[in-house]
Amino acid sequence: MSDRKPDMPDRMGSMIIDNGIMMIIAGIALVPNIIYVLVALFCRRNVQDADPVSFFGGPVWYFSLIGFAFYIAKDSFNGRSIAKRIMGLQVVNNITGLPADPIRCAVRNLTCIIWPVEAIMAIVTPERRLGDMIAGTRIAVYDDKAEQAPAHYGQAFAALLLSYLFAFLVTIPLIFLQKWGNHQGTQYVKSSYNKAESEELGRLLTDSLDHSFTSSIRIYDKVENDSIKFISCKFEMHDEYLADAFAFDSIMERTENLIYARYPQTAFKGYAEYNYRYGASKTHGLGRGEYIMHAKKKRHPKPGKDDDD
Repeated sequence: MSDRKPDMPDRMGSMIIDNGIMMIIAGIALVPNIIYVLVALFCRRNVQDADPVSFFGGPVWYFSLIGFAFYIAKDSFNGRSIAKRIMGLQVVNNITGLPADPIRCAVRNLTCIIWPVEAIMAIVTPERRLGDMIAGTRIAVYDDKAEQAPAHYGQAFAALLLSYLFAFLVTIPLIFLQKWGNHQGTQYVKSSYNKAESEELGRLLTDSLDHSFTSSIRIYDKVENDSIKFISCKFEMHDEYLADAFAFDSIMERTENLIYARYPQTAFKGYAEYNYRYGASKTHGLGRGEYIMHAKKKRHPKPGKDDDD
């Protein structure tokens, strides 16, 4: 049985080291998800009207939660995480003083989501924070002469599963918020794609503008909660129209006039995206579509050209 109470500096040092180590582990577990998202964004940039890429809730995200599960279950073996072994501390049962079992250790760490509160409580009462009160545990100075419980691998695995489930439940609101954000724009009905009109408008724009770009047009006959069309236009510029503001404004005006001559401005929503092969792009709303974006990325200069934007 261990009865010695920890000093506040040792307790805070343990928390800081533990959080640092476990955040690194959680960050490493996030790397596959970050790579997946970056690759998905890169692959979809030339796929018109592709579904949005999700950081939360994607196929690799659930693997990344393992890192957060380890964070919660960090004290599973003998009530001692890496930092507690460094600082000579241990999680023990508040009544018996024996090393806390893995389930109790995991339960006490569920309150990590309110870490500012827990940090304050650890300063005020180094022996017990809110998680300890819930789990029936406390922090004690490790005594290598005291009775130590044998390793409970089955309970440690159960604690890890409990921790993973908790991490999953905590991220559900983030997944729903992400989906809500992805659906704030105009939602067209994918099954209403009009291939004939799309190809016809594409040929009209390409032929009328002297083949100065390659167009990719997609027209949808239905929009959710509205009786209008949705038109998305993507133009790959052949020459340096975006390098000169006047040239770009001219071709943009001619493009819009051709579109509006066929489709009244009040009869559809949409956007037009102009891409330049050296990295510049501009996007703006069409029809009843709200102003979306007007951006110019830094372009890579052609050999012999000035690099000024």
